[in-house]
Amino acid sequence: MAEQVTRTLNMSGVWWIPEKYEDRKIGTLKWMPNQGCILKLADDSFKSQWDASQRLILGLNSERVPVTLVDCRDIGGIDIQGRGNVTSYGHSIAVRCALIGILQKEESDLALTDLYAGFAGLDEYVLNSYVDYDFTHDAEGNLDINRLTYSFPSYELVIVGETKVGLFVSWSTSRGLQLQHKLHISFPRGNLYRTEGVNYQLVHDVLPAFLSAMMGHQSFLTSLNSRVASVSVEVFDGRHRRMSWDGDSKSSDELVMGFKSTFALWSKILPTWATNYATISKLCKAYVRILSHDEDGFFNINELVHVYFGLEAYYKAKCNAKSGSLKKALEYTIHRIRSYFEGVENYITLAEEIDVNSVNHARQVLVHANEGKPDYQLVFQQLMFITRCVFLMEMEYPISQIQQDTQHWSLWQFFADRRQQEEADFSN
Repeated sequence: MAEQVTRTLNMSGVWWIPEKYEDRKIGTLKWMPNQGCILKLADDSFKSQWDASQRLILGLNSERVPVTLVDCRDIGGIDIQGRGNVTSYGHSIAVRCALIGILQKEESDLALTDLYAGFAGLDEYVLNSYVDYDFTHDAEGNLDINRLTYSFPSYELVIVGETKVGLFVSWSTSRGLQLQHKLHISFPRGNLYRTEGVNYQLVHDVLPAFLSAMMGHQSFLTSLNSRVASVSVEVFDGRHRRMSWDGDSKSSDELVMGFKSTFALWSKILPTWATNYATISKLCKAYVRILSHDEDGFFNINELVHVYFGLEAYYKAKCNAKSGSLKKALEYTIHRIRSYFEGVENYITLAEEIDVNSVNHARQVLVHANEGKPDYQLVFQQLMFITRCVFLMEMEYPISQIQQDTQHWSLWQFFADRRQQEEADFSN
């Protein structure tokens, strides 16, 4: 299903500081990719007396929809070009987070205890856990379900720290049966969603990276909603990015594990992934970047570089080292993999077939690409094999299911066999 962050904010209305409705100003609230929300006030008389603490601005748009802007900061005057080349002056306000649908009249650190988060590809991922289904897509990309047998162990999937992450399924029968899946994230009392900290990282970093690794394509936040006092609230903040996914997953060989059995394992593997995310974040970003790169099936040498850098970053994070070679990173990583997966020798010994000395000077090898004719595709596939092993290790993935859920990791063997045949032909 084609998904993208198409939600945009270009909301004109009136805005005021709490308790000062009489000083309301006309302005426009916009959401900017990677920048968050900007409120542009068409009035240069606006003078704020805010200190460094969090402040609110309230508003009503042209359709009388209430808005609360959280953590606002005056960033200076602006010129506004009007009709007839008439220029007026106003102020620009940086907004950390916008809550659409509610007026929250007291200063708050985002008093949201429940979030409903949509992620790209989540519908397809969940549908693989249904016993039987048959679906098509409408013009907007929504899933029209023709046949469905539902069988889930539980809506509540996992507890990360003290935060519950469950599955929320919405149904619509307006044009046939349609399904939409979101993750319901429920914070404990006194541990709320904020614009920074572990809860914020869970929603915007940990879960998208986890889903990306599971699904084989770059997942990202597509929607974020909550309910405050029975009122539906849409949440916009600075970490929403304008991204898209065409709905076609990559080769199954690039998945960290098989689809069918992973859903029930979230309770075991997601908490550890969240705990270890700081250690594997750079490796995960490199991995996801590779999966999201479209080269029409042709190998891109930059993909190899991303894996190199990712493994080096993993080694540095694990060993608290400021520097390190790829050789050290591989030796350390393979040693850890073997010690963790002692029961699956036939899989982990494959990793040792990589000649660490041949990739010790990876950057130089790339520069002198014609010397020795290295098989970049083979090295790339072998390093991807190690990367997926690292992810399983950092999730503390159940060893009893390793062979079942990694048997699709076969693509690299094709390149290994090809290389072996080429060497045999050359020697003859």
